[in-house]
Amino acid sequence: MSNFIKIEPLEEDELAFIQKRNEKESKAYVLGMNMVLIASVAIPFVVALIYKIRFQRTDIMIQAFLYALCITLSFSAIVSFFSYRRSLFDIRKDLKEKTKIVESSLITEKKFMPLNNTWHFYLDNAFKYSIEVSEDDFHRFHVNDEINIEYSTYSKEYFGYY
Repeated sequence: MSNFIKIEPLEEDELAFIQKRNEKESKAYVLGMNMVLIASVAIPFVVALIYKIRFQRTDIMIQAFLYALCITLSFSAIVSFFSYRRSLFDIRKDLKEKTKIVESSLITEKKFMPLNNTWHFYLDNAFKYSIEVSEDDFHRFHVNDEINIEYSTYSKEYFGYY
């Protein structure tokens, strides 16, 4: 069975959730990139110091510093790009587009988890295999009933079901 998918605009609370997630991820990204840049500058100084002690020549020390600086800055640029693509790119696309996906799914299995006192539906959905539901919904819906799940278009942040 194929799931019915439609695209709708984000509601205010969902948009606020994505904005909060963007702020959190941005802070983590900036902190991580600051550490990478500090290392990118500190490592060439250590390499230059080692060459100065070992060879006692300034020209070799400067050459080693420049090579190490080029390598570490190149590595930092690559890390920065892939880290941004992984953590922030899709979130910012969601903030720009302000859309979400509403997808219908069949309940394939229902389970109560006594260890943490939660109720779960297992779905025929590639994006979301299982969801936690309220006790009332657990008893109201049955296996093979259809429910809709909502998630952001690009970052796939799960908003809920109905």
